[in-house]
Amino acid sequence: MKTFFLDTSFIVALEDRADQYHREAKEYWGKNFLKSFSRVIITLYVFDEVVTYLCGCLNAA
Repeated sequence: MKTFFLDTSFIVALEDRADQYHREAKEYWGKNFLKSFSRVIITLYVFDEVVTYLCGCLNAA
């Protein structure tokens, strides 16, 4: 079983179309990630960073 650690920068790049790595993250997610990894690890710290980032984006809009 392959394991993948989701980092804040990858999640942000995947979700934020304005991120400079959005295209690469989306391509990796679709072509490699969904087919190759069967276990995903995310820490509470990373989860908190992502939620904070997304809330900041929503408040700025």
